[in-house]
Amino acid sequence: MFEKDTFLGILFKILIFIFLITYIIRRLIPFLFSWLIREITKKTSSKNFSYSNQNKKEQKSSNSKKLGEYVDYEEID
Repeated sequence: MFEKDTFLGILFKILIFIFLITYIIRRLIPFLFSWLIREITKKTSSKNFSYSNQNKKEQKSSNSKKLGEYVDYEEID
């Protein structure tokens, strides 16, 4: 059977450990989020840049295909 002093000592150590972990996590989260956002923006900007260049090339080549032929309408009086 546990003695009262050892049980309280173990409980106290567990609580201190939990408080330390939460304190460390609360201090690290802003740095982790800023790093994560920076990495995401790098990846999306490089993908978006290559996609926009590719998209512009496709639009130039496909514009002539989409135009069709010119129709001259006459006014009816």
